[in-house]
Amino acid sequence: MKNAQLPNSKLFQCLFCGDAITSNEFDPCAIRLITRFDQVRSVQKEQVFYCHLACLQSRSKVHPSSFYITDPDFPTIGELHSEP
Repeated sequence: MKNAQLPNSKLFQCLFCGDAITSNEFDPCAIRLITRFDQVRSVQKEQVFYCHLACLQSRSKVHPSSFYITDPDFPTIGELHSEP
């Protein structure tokens, strides 16, 4: 992993390329893996992985346009919570 210290002293390593992830418009991204997703919550397990958005898009079998989160009109969580 290439070390890249973020201002908040957290290091994130990309699940796909292994490089450090520096904060920018979309990165770091978090992928929450949930086992037994079709089962009740009490039997599930969770783990979080981090990645560059570009690495996720380039390795995914879905078209990059499926990642509508990159659309400038897609609201942030803060924008959603501030709407009446």
